[in-house]
Amino acid sequence: MRKSQRHIALLGIAALATSLLGVGAAKAAFGPGEAYGFTWTEWGSAEMTQSVKILAHQGKSLVTQRYIIQPGWDGLWPTHQGPSVVLNVLGGNLNTYDACGADMVPWEHGKGYYVEGDQHPHGIRVTNPGSETVQVIVSYIDVNPNDAFNTIPWGDPANVRAACTAPNDKGFKHHEYGRGPAATDIPWDQEAGTMDIAMDWMVAPRWQFVWHTHPPTFITNFRGSLREYIGCDLTLDWDQDVTYLHSPGAYNRPQERARNISYTDNSEFMTMFSKAPKTRTRGQIPVEFTAPPNGCLGDGTATRTD
Repeated sequence: MRKSQRHIALLGIAALATSLLGVGAAKAAFGPGEAYGFTWTEWGSAEMTQSVKILAHQGKSLVTQRYIIQPGWDGLWPTHQGPSVVLNVLGGNLNTYDACGADMVPWEHGKGYYVEGDQHPHGIRVTNPGSETVQVIVSYIDVNPNDAFNTIPWGDPANVRAACTAPNDKGFKHHEYGRGPAATDIPWDQEAGTMDIAMDWMVAPRWQFVWHTHPPTFITNFRGSLREYIGCDLTLDWDQDVTYLHSPGAYNRPQERARNISYTDNSEFMTMFSKAPKTRTRGQIPVEFTAPPNGCLGDGTATRTD
């Protein structure tokens, strides 16, 4: 549900400086003159090995979790029957066996993999055969929105009963970054040889991201009052624990900007980028700054201050 719109004035310089102290300095420069007012953390990234078009359906949840898998672990991979993307971000390789068969497909460190759950009716057995702990980030698409926070998307219990092996909690830990139902249908295309990047963002009161564009993205909003400016006149307020399309061409516009419209509270959200350039350093944001959309009277900073 969109929140009610209200007009608010620009902060004075002194007030803005005070508000930024709540967040501190960013880890790197986001753009000219924007080294303060927000921080970001890269949870991990991986190079995709497959090209595929993914569509998250409105009302179904997108769930992003991190798994920590100890050496020697051997168990059933979550039996979610929809799409998912697995990023092997830390440690060594995992071995995967469809239906516990003899054919092994590795999930290599630094690589990303697309999994279509309903193509594996007897499940996937996964092992960590190495001496290193492996950490992966998984984004699940079209999860039941009634599932509780921090629950692994096993889907229907019948999926687990029909699987070739069993879940194994020993040596397997998980942490949930976020989940939320899709506000609209969300296309999230993948391209082999490009990067998927998981990031977390904290934004100070009244901070604004100027006009920009970036690779295909979905955003799950955790807390706060972020307002997205789509073109010159249309705005969209992000609700808590809801996932939004945030990609070039969405809503028939090539770029957007966003502002924390609160005077007092920080905002926090996560992003999952796909199709980002492979040549990058850790923590580098895959963004390009743009001119305002056609028809805007200014640079977007003073055009709309509500």
